Amino acid sequence: MKTKINSPQGFKLNTGGAAVLLALGSLVSVGTAQANTAAGVTLTNSVTVDYNDAGGTAQPQETATVDVTVDHLPSAAWGTVPADQTANSGGTLPGAYSITLTNTGNGSDTYTLTESSVDACTVAGTLTNDAFALTPTPTTLGATVISSVTSTTEFGVPDDSNTADSITRDIAVGDMVLINGDVVEIATVTENSPAGTTTITLAAALSAAPSVGDQVGEQISVSLGATGAAGTTNGAGATSVCTHTHTLNAAGSTATGGNTETDQDSATFITTVEGVTLAVAKFVRNATTPAKNTGAAAITYAGEDYFATGAVSGNPSETLEYLVVITNSSGGDASGVEFNDTLPAFTTYTISSAAVDTNGDETFDVLLPGSETEADNEGGIVTQAGSAIQVFAGTGGNEDTDLGGGITDLGTAPNNKSAVRYRVTID
Repeated sequence: MKTKINSPQGFKLNTGGAAVLLALGSLVSVGTAQANTAAGVTLTNSVTVDYNDAGGTAQPQETATVDVTVDHLPSAAWGTVPADQTANSGGTLPGAYSITLTNTGNGSDTYTLTESSVDACTVAGTLTNDAFALTPTPTTLGATVISSVTSTTEFGVPDDSNTADSITRDIAVGDMVLINGDVVEIATVTENSPAGTTTITLAAALSAAPSVGDQVGEQISVSLGATGAAGTTNGAGATSVCTHTHTLNAAGSTATGGNTETDQDSATFITTVEGVTLAVAKFVRNATTPAKNTGAAAITYAGEDYFATGAVSGNPSETLEYLVVITNSSGGDASGVEFNDTLPAFTTYTISSAAVDTNGDETFDVLLPGSETEADNEGGIVTQAGSAIQVFAGTGGNEDTDLGGGITDLGTAPNNKSAVRYRVTID
């Protein structure tokens, strides 16, 4: 007859009067469910056999032991994918991408971080400067598993002081770790206290008490920034919007027991570089004799009707008023815009007739001086021997045309349009 002993240490068999005790022992207590076990932990299983001879004399105990070492199972996870960002062609590429990387395995690992981009442009175009860099790379992140719990701020993990495979060595004071959804800072790390255990305390309490078997993984913030100054689009006859589609990868360096190394891609996120294209349209009206403006007006601007080529005539000594409208209908910004217009032959420029609508509201808010001999850095109008007119980018004085959405800087609506108006007299 067999008698079962209700003991977590083993069971006893009575066999023909000889008592045999089988004792089972390991680092894991019976009845404790663990979701994970730290790399390098030794699972020791021992059996002992006690017996008597036929005369009832106890004989020397027999024992047998087998050990199993827990292998390193690497795993890593990227955090929330960054929001897509947009830059203007020629402007500074976004440098504020940040995403977390967490060691979600059962031991320390070193990750090599890389970023790859797939570039694409609408219409026909090219995107220059694909210089994005990840920091830090490579990086070592520690990880382990909780083996005992004291409180919401203190717990134990298997000690690694005497093992070749580091378990907790790369979890240090000041590291940020992820435990059951909480990211907290390590306050202290005390190895071999108590014996066989490293005690860890946290700088802040967890939202819920941890449990034996909970994973403890170091987390860092990884930065992705543009190493070059600008991304430039080159469209072919039309606005070109180009994109960098980024993919991050974390490749682990170590694994044991046939486990594969970590190779963790993130979901993609995008940097868009907006190209820029300006459209220029020119109109005219006879300001002296409106009857000589024939046909339908091509545009009504600031309350005046202007006409396209062929719809206006004039006599000598009559005044023609020209309107040039510059529009940015693209998603990018145009800067340093300069206006150059060759005056018609057989005409004389009307001094001080030029004016600029800087923001497309059909109000000519900047009146330009009548004549200068050369361009200067104040911005204004230049006549060249009576044959040309120029409105150029400037920075100061009453000739300044650098007024936000004005002719110097054409952005997106509503500051995406400027107009220049001036008059000549037919000789």
